[in-house]
Amino acid sequence: MICKFEDFEKFKEKAREFGVEEDLEQLKTLSILFFEAYPKYMIIKLVSYEGSPNMIMILSKEYCLVYPLVKSIPGVSLSKLKKESSWGESTFVAYCVFKCALEGYQKHFRMIDLEIDALEDSLHLEQIESTSKKLKKFRDLIDDFLHLLIRAEDKDMKFIDTAVLDYEFDLLLAQTRHLADRCRTARKELSLTSSKYDTLQTKKLNASIEKLTKIMMFLTIVGIVISVPNTIATVYGIASFGQNADQMQVIELLVFATLVSVLFSLAYLYNYMKK
Repeated sequence: MICKFEDFEKFKEKAREFGVEEDLEQLKTLSILFFEAYPKYMIIKLVSYEGSPNMIMILSKEYCLVYPLVKSIPGVSLSKLKKESSWGESTFVAYCVFKCALEGYQKHFRMIDLEIDALEDSLHLEQIESTSKKLKKFRDLIDDFLHLLIRAEDKDMKFIDTAVLDYEFDLLLAQTRHLADRCRTARKELSLTSSKYDTLQTKKLNASIEKLTKIMMFLTIVGIVISVPNTIATVYGIASFGQNADQMQVIELLVFATLVSVLFSLAYLYNYMKK
């Protein structure tokens, strides 16, 4: 018997009728994949995205409970599976839920991939860090989902007989492996984007340092131009020394010293610009 529920309270009530004592309320909000096998039934909880409630299924030989509603997969005959295996019904439910979950994961990855493509142009640090965390969390989830499917393929999960849907489960496993590989590739792309951001910031920092160097060079030149004649004027400003000095000679010496300091500064500036 397969029972699908849109109302979570009705799902819990039906589960209690069949003797399920686990706290399903906590599973509803759990942010990781959950799998636990019991003597008479098995509980699998899968994470959903895009605002959809997390998927929970309780599988046994006599009944299968699913929350929320999951569409049946075209081309898969439930009546045929029930004839081929005593676990045909639970295998059918598991496949439908796994297939639905994978479609949601593929859609969510496409959104992350678009974010990564946009970051290559914007190079926004906070968005890069946010997307990196989001991708890491999603990649861990896909790895857990992949391991769950591998266990099912290895006949290591009670109530799921993949032999009756051999091709379908093989295809599901291959698509999940491909998604896991794409997550790893996206991680490398995001790492390159982060390196590109660091390189751009380094170039900006070097440009700022070069600009400050030019400012300091200009101030140094101005200081040299001012300090030389100022020093001479200070010396001749001493009363005991300045009274005996020829005023014209003092003016000529100031002009000469100023010209020398200007020429020296221009030569320094020319050599700096050549570098």
